[in-house]
Amino acid sequence: PSYFPARVRLAELAEEEQRWEESIAQRRWLAEYHAGADEALALARALRLSGPNGYAEAEQILMPLVERNRAAAIIEMSRLYRDAGRLDAARNVLERGQQNTARSARAYADIAHELGLVLIDLGEIDRAERQFEAAIGSNPRHVRSHLMLAQLERRKGNDRAAVRRYAAALDAGASDPAVLDQIGMTLIELREYAPAVTAYERAIAQQPGNATFRYRAALAYLGIGRLDAADESARRALERQPIYPEALVLLGDIALQRGDSQAANQQ
Repeated sequence: PSYFPARVRLAELAEEEQRWEESIAQRRWLAEYHAGADEALALARALRLSGPNGYAEAEQILMPLVERNRAAAIIEMSRLYRDAGRLDAARNVLERGQQNTARSARAYADIAHELGLVLIDLGEIDRAERQFEAAIGSNPRHVRSHLMLAQLERRKGNDRAAVRRYAAALDAGASDPAVLDQIGMTLIELREYAPAVTAYERAIAQQPGNATFRYRAALAYLGIGRLDAADESARRALERQPIYPEALVLLGDIALQRGDSQAANQQ
């Protein structure tokens, strides 16, 4: 009953399936018998995600960690307040945390990013942009802030600026497949195919069996005129997902660009 790794894994599985009662039970045991900041934070997070009935206890757990200027606790507290609709409280805890963690570049960047999200919720877009810029100034590889600035540029209709921001996110080392897919699809939509290729090549390196990534990479390759690469990527998408009408249509388009109308008709 006291096997620590097994309880951690049980909690993680429960959270993946949103079985919050089970998650809280496991996290509560871990926080009690392996007392530490990380265990307390994990319990507070599970309580927050379980819904309003868990908010009060989560706040009680987080408060001493916030007072000790733990950046992760400050961010978790702000998310708790956001979920509870207490946006001013979320802003206040982050602004205090910013002042108290200024010496740590990574902590400052993470808190600045979170504050930017709260300011967007409050409708203070200009201030939010400054916070995302501050996050990048503190940590130039803060991918999430590059992405938020890109999205804000798109909201304003500044597509060229958005492309530069997405490219900056790639340069900063964006590596999460879902994030890379978001970047890649947006760049394809904006007809910026070269950086979209970069995004999908990275995503495929991590999830080589993902047919959607293969298909979208083919779109990007086609956009820069790499017909052989586009053809291969579309065919690999079909290998992984045989019923994929879009990939078949794309193979037809590639054949037409090669001047092979017979192959295009077969697709």
